[in-house]
Amino acid sequence: MEEEAIALSALQHFVSAMKSKPLESASGGRTLCKCVSVPERFSLVFSKAERLVVDYFDGINRNTKQGVISIVEQVDTSTSPRTETEPTKPGPQPLSHQAKDRYILLRGDSLSVGFYMQLKKTFGFSAGECHEFLGHLLYDIMQGTGRSDCKQFKSMTGMDATFFNLAADSRISERDDNFLVVCHNAFSFEAEAWSKSQKRPTQPVCAMSAGYIAGWCQESYGFELVAKEILCKGKGDACCQFIICPPHKLKEHVKRFGDLAREERMGTVERDRTEESQVSPKSVSNKVNFRDDILSPRYSPRGSSLIMHGGLA
Repeated sequence: MEEEAIALSALQHFVSAMKSKPLESASGGRTLCKCVSVPERFSLVFSKAERLVVDYFDGINRNTKQGVISIVEQVDTSTSPRTETEPTKPGPQPLSHQAKDRYILLRGDSLSVGFYMQLKKTFGFSAGECHEFLGHLLYDIMQGTGRSDCKQFKSMTGMDATFFNLAADSRISERDDNFLVVCHNAFSFEAEAWSKSQKRPTQPVCAMSAGYIAGWCQESYGFELVAKEILCKGKGDACCQFIICPPHKLKEHVKRFGDLAREERMGTVERDRTEESQVSPKSVSNKVNFRDDILSPRYSPRGSSLIMHGGLA
């Protein structure tokens, strides 16, 4: 119960922080966002997304007698009857509080370092084998979780595909090979757990974060994507950095961005798909092309890309 109270207090602090003053951009200017640093041209859409998240987590409730943590589910009111004088407005719709959505509270260290140590003991894995097996397993599980959560969030908030076009001058087209997102996770629970442990891993450990990011982006943009962590605070790097791209472009981008001594494989499902990617990918909608000029000077590969820094815990 004590850990639950601490976690709920932290969540409430997070919500309060999002209501506070905006962050400063990398150039020193003020942005509309409070919990994520993005190019200024994207700050408006991300600030709207932050507002939706704040509204959602404002509905958190706990019942200690029943051991239940729930959040009041916010349902798109656009499904309710409208009169001729109430036309549907574009973009995210107003939300109304209805049914409860139940959540579970798990100790972060138990899902990372603790899980690793138990697997190593049970199956007699070497350190490398255990990291590989656990990474594949957690990535695949969380990829499905990310897709499910994104689908639920879109349904709940009434956001359609147009809201996911991160800029007014982004265009929706058939998918091409230039899609690339590079993001920093500032508050990974996996990296934090390993940083506190006495064992320092030699490879990235944020498999759950990578899988969740991949699943969320896949559902958001409507085509197959994978995520790969190339820098990790858990193994001593300055940050946790992820690449999100089409599966058959992953090796190329890892070589371009990564500083890993050897190539790390992704989750089992994505690895199998990559090996079969000689087949031309099907055309889909909901593709966002980003211009090169939004890249920071440190990273300037050719192709359409987005770099953002945030706190995807």
